[in-house]
Amino acid sequence: MRLFLKLFLSFWLTLLLTGSVVAWAAYRLRGEAEEMMRQEVTSLLQQRRELGSILERLGIDSLKNLLVVHPDRDVLLVVAADRRELLDRPLPPHLHPLLTRSHRGPPPPPPPGLSPDLFAQLVTPLTVRDPRGEQFRLVIDLHGPPVWRLLRRQPVLPLAAILVSGLVVLLLARHFTQPIRRLRQAHLQLAAGDLGVRVQALRHRIPDELTDLTQAFNYTAEQLERLFQGQVRLLRDLSHELRSPLARMRVALSLMERQRPADDHQQRLTRELERLDVLIGQIITVSRPGRPGGMRQDSWVDLGALAATVVADAAFEAERSGRRLVLEAAGEPPLLLRADPPLLHAAVENLVRNALRYAPPGGEPVIVRLGRLEWQAELTVADRGPGVPEEQLQNIFEPFFRLEESRDRSSGGFGLGLAIAQRAIRDHGGTITASNRAGGGLEVTLRLPLDDPPPDLDLESA
Repeated sequence: MRLFLKLFLSFWLTLLLTGSVVAWAAYRLRGEAEEMMRQEVTSLLQQRRELGSILERLGIDSLKNLLVVHPDRDVLLVVAADRRELLDRPLPPHLHPLLTRSHRGPPPPPPPGLSPDLFAQLVTPLTVRDPRGEQFRLVIDLHGPPVWRLLRRQPVLPLAAILVSGLVVLLLARHFTQPIRRLRQAHLQLAAGDLGVRVQALRHRIPDELTDLTQAFNYTAEQLERLFQGQVRLLRDLSHELRSPLARMRVALSLMERQRPADDHQQRLTRELERLDVLIGQIITVSRPGRPGGMRQDSWVDLGALAATVVADAAFEAERSGRRLVLEAAGEPPLLLRADPPLLHAAVENLVRNALRYAPPGGEPVIVRLGRLEWQAELTVADRGPGVPEEQLQNIFEPFFRLEESRDRSSGGFGLGLAIAQRAIRDHGGTITASNRAGGGLEVTLRLPLDDPPPDLDLESA
């Protein structure tokens, strides 16, 4: 209920403040408005008498020429006996009773600040005849109450009221929405993998439900970080513990091969041990904290040279299985960036080997395309394999994810290669996406931000 009370009290106090300002302004302006009303009425009566004198002496044409350019022509009306206005202007409805009521009838009560005699002269039309004997009535039509006319003459008053009220509402809106915006930004960071994000409490703020929500978010983020760190630590510890018996098994297998020639069972056992060693290494890699700048040894890396090295090594092995690998790189300046060379090499290598694993033997080659996209380096690996269902394109970068038809380890691997690649690319501030190619196959694209090298950088060493 604290947030409700804040909203209730804020709007209530705002209304009270606005009403108080309006009442104060009305009280302070009342005397000025009444004085202005008296002066305005006196001036208009004098002008009406002057116009009536002109009408009596010079006629209707002279009066019309003068009224057209008169500064108060909107207030002074000249009505003929047939109810037509001299300048053919429509008569306001509230003037009809004044034109039909006899001058002997009781006048309406005067407004505050205006004497009955002055008000009676104001509401009683001045009847004048021109030299030809035609009768006309001169009427004064004051538009609106005196306060509105005063505000029109002093527009700074409503402008100040609008600015003050807008400032108060802006402060209230900021007070209530600022913690919500901070929570939204923190949620987005948490969803992006930043488990260390916390929302700092705003100083000089009375605690309410939004404060409780902020504390609940911080507690949830802290628990998620502990759970994630516990799982990572468990995977890392298990992987390291498995390496010890694995090493002993390999030593025992080596001793067995020395005592007698290796048979099919021993060869199969050797292959399984090698697979297990690779799997444990990948688990250790993917379980490392994936935070930018953490556990990295950055240096200048030429992405084009790195990709050429990976393609050369993978192409030599691909030829044995009847697959081909082609590198397409435009002849442009080196694509230099600050990166961890082993980590980036592993990412590109995993993408290339994953494409070779699914490429059909003897079919179209796997294409590794390298280029520049404004301030980013773009590397694309495209194959003609079976592709991936559209609804599972985002899942292929998750650890241990494999398609149903690819559960055989001989074709589907362990499901860690793309996860390792995504972790490495994100650690370098880049992005990695996958899409199906027209005509079949998968295309994986990674983009990395380029850096401006120093002038004295040795490109050969980089």
